Amino acid sequence: MTIAEKPLAVDPTRVWRTYVGGRILDTVYGKENPGDGEFPESWLASVVSARNPGREHIDGEGLSFVSKDAGTETKSLKSLIEQDPAAFLGKRHVDRFGSDPALLVKLIDSAERLTIQAHPTRKDSLRYFNSPFGKSEFWVILGGREIDGQKPYVLFGFKPGITREKWRRLFEAQDIQGMIDALHKIPVQPGDVMAVPGGVPHAIGPGCFLLEAQEPTDFTLRPERITPKGRVLPEEACHLGAGFESMLDMFDYTPYTPEELRGRFIGSCPLDESGETCLPLTVPAMGMPFRVNYHAVPGKGELNSDGGFAVVLCLEGEGSLGDVPVGPYTALFVPAGAVNRVIETSSGKPLKLLECLPEAT
Repeated sequence: MTIAEKPLAVDPTRVWRTYVGGRILDTVYGKENPGDGEFPESWLASVVSARNPGREHIDGEGLSFVSKDAGTETKSLKSLIEQDPAAFLGKRHVDRFGSDPALLVKLIDSAERLTIQAHPTRKDSLRYFNSPFGKSEFWVILGGREIDGQKPYVLFGFKPGITREKWRRLFEAQDIQGMIDALHKIPVQPGDVMAVPGGVPHAIGPGCFLLEAQEPTDFTLRPERITPKGRVLPEEACHLGAGFESMLDMFDYTPYTPEELRGRFIGSCPLDESGETCLPLTVPAMGMPFRVNYHAVPGKGELNSDGGFAVVLCLEGEGSLGDVPVGPYTALFVPAGAVNRVIETSSGKPLKLLECLPEAT
């Protein structure tokens, strides 16, 4: 059996960011003396290099590697896929996207509020960054913690009355509280899901622990020039070389009421469900160029993945996917050519999994 015919466990890929966090990640990965630091994200089955101004000398930051027991000396997932894209990604996918999985999956663990930001749409990415992919996102809240007495929340979407000119004035004055007040503050809890289309302003608050499925880029537009913890950001980290006026153009100034936000962009995932479940996660305004499914398997089941590849994260339980042992926070890349996709629990408790898929082809 070739390596493209079996599920592959991938090692955690911790990534440096401009914000602080990571204590929960340290804990779930079994690290001694867990704590918050500058590596608050774990990228799962990633072939995307992180875009961190000032760290360009670090080659391949953000890339994932296949676990040593996969039976191959070539550990980079990106290298494996490029050797035989059709076997790993599926012919239909390759016909449309080439050797790019068109998907990036992360775990995010914030100990401080992220800078207010937006991400480009595909149209703006092509115009400003020569990329066919934007950075639309989909969040699944997995847990969280209180930070300085503050329960987890996100900032999301402009309130009525905010225009490009008002946003520009707030940016030029670096009126951070004014920027915060221009967005809705939404409490979050485990099981909440949110779609974040390109252009929509947002910021993950302190104490959030979530899975993020997104388009495969690291394009982030930041109107805050200093992070909440006081880190001064270079201009490149704010506008990505497009210039500040173009950065402001890439924000979506559509106003929303709280009811409109909840009706369009927010849904739920039954993380407490223990019976046999296979549920596509979605919201009314989904339209995301990727898909996320929740599985609860009390005994034995099978991953379909529509005949393509999948990135899978185990949330709870112990068992196997194909011949690969899985437990809490095991991440796997399941190639399109994988023969054995059987999911089986071994602990007497259901295996709970999130399955992330690229755009249907």
